[in-house]
Amino acid sequence: RWRPDATVQQQQIYAGLTTDFMELVERKLGVRFMRLYAQSWEQVLAADARREIDIHPVLAQSEERSKAWVFTDPYIRIPMIIVMRASLKDKFSPQKMSTMKMGVGSGYGIDAFVEEHCKGYNIVPVESDRFGLIKTAMGEIDLMITDLASASYYIELEGLTNLRLAATMGSLYEFSFASRRDNPLLSSILNKALKEITREERRAI
Repeated sequence: RWRPDATVQQQQIYAGLTTDFMELVERKLGVRFMRLYAQSWEQVLAADARREIDIHPVLAQSEERSKAWVFTDPYIRIPMIIVMRASLKDKFSPQKMSTMKMGVGSGYGIDAFVEEHCKGYNIVPVESDRFGLIKTAMGEIDLMITDLASASYYIELEGLTNLRLAATMGSLYEFSFASRRDNPLLSSILNKALKEITREERRAI
């Protein structure tokens, strides 16, 4: 079952699609990565600033991030979508989007795409896709820009039955492994391991 990113469960056990890919890479390389048990994206960014992270197993590439990180080829490609409350169905049109409050996860990588392609729109940074969808359901914002898999997961998890698909962004949210730019060999090693993941292993995940 899809979980949009590594989730801290009981006793600091991480689970999710990203973790499955990371464990496959570990098996291909015959290594074991040390985990950073962060419980929020803000904690990850703080650890980044302290240079405590060597590898991000799931990160969307952007021009700004490429200054510090080297990215593998994407191993997940997911459609980007816009979600709205069902009550806005009769009022919504692409032409009205610029007048509506649109949430986007701050620091998630998708915000760079939105900044480039949604100039002039009323963008509202939110803590995460989960809280953005909750705020959309509660009417605090009108629309939420996210990826299809995260939206499906959180809508079911939180019981957000009043949310509907408003539109697709016509682009894919691509996730890669990222490694620190001062260790370029590491990215080549990670890329090789990802390419060794078979179609059957991907299908199983």
